[in-house]
Amino acid sequence: MNENIMIPRSLFERIVELLDGFDASRYGYNFCREYEDVQAALEVKMQKLELRNAYARIASAEDEDARVMARIQYQRLWSRMREKDVRTKNDRLVLLRDSLMEYEATIGGMTVQELVKLRQWVADGNSPYDNPCFLYGDNGVIMDYITAIRINEDMCLNPDDYFPSPGQELCPDDEDDDLPF
Repeated sequence: MNENIMIPRSLFERIVELLDGFDASRYGYNFCREYEDVQAALEVKMQKLELRNAYARIASAEDEDARVMARIQYQRLWSRMREKDVRTKNDRLVLLRDSLMEYEATIGGMTVQELVKLRQWVADGNSPYDNPCFLYGDNGVIMDYITAIRINEDMCLNPDDYFPSPGQELCPDDEDDDLPF
């Protein structure tokens, strides 16, 4: 019985809800173990659906603010899923692969080197929406992998654009000392 079946999402959510309230301990150890396996599989499926919906909100955001908020929600869901050990290693790899495919489809304009680096980053178990440099954008959201490595490379090539030279003030003194708010 390894067939995949299609059921309406509302029915799926109702099944998960019913299983959450079900007391399997009354029916013996074997039944309880099978029940826990089914419940864990349903939880994983529900998390994947939530993550895909969050990604869809990123792709369909009407403006930059909505896109930023959707990315924050996506990253929170991703982090929560990563922390929980409900998934097997295979589920995690499938999730990463799906996330990589969606990312590659939306980012566009990658060089072959960038694509190879990105795929290696994801193969090591990381999300394409994270970066190894821990770089954040002006909006406070962590940058995706490609944007971060591009900025990191630009910082190495043009450090004067990012770091002050000796003797240069970080913030030039304005004539008035009024705060902007």
